[in-house]
Amino acid sequence: MYIYNADLYCDDCGMNIIDKLTIKDSGDSDDYPQYVDEDYSETDSPNHCGNGPDCLAAETYDGRKVGAYLNQCLTSEGQSYALSEFIESPNQLTLTWIERAGIEEEAAEALFDSIWNQIKAGTYNQ
Repeated sequence: MYIYNADLYCDDCGMNIIDKLTIKDSGDSDDYPQYVDEDYSETDSPNHCGNGPDCLAAETYDGRKVGAYLNQCLTSEGQSYALSEFIESPNQLTLTWIERAGIEEEAAEALFDSIWNQIKAGTYNQ
């Protein structure tokens, strides 16, 4: 995974950007894509390649092309977000978020219960 100009890119797109640049690596992600090991990065929401449907490794969900899924670890907030999005809009994309995040059935049930209790209490804020 690469970070470049305040966006994230899959490996294929990041390398493609590098191949097209005529400048040397400055060490600054504003100027040149910087590699980030997605296994060691956490996020509060699922991320896809910043090239969107033009991603070299784009995936299709429910007939819609999106950038490649970036396999970052989801924080507990990220897991709650993925589950709440699936509850609100169950589709192949949101199901993929849950599966790739490794949210087990028991954890999903606990997250659902937590979200449901917040909704009932009027404190749910997505």
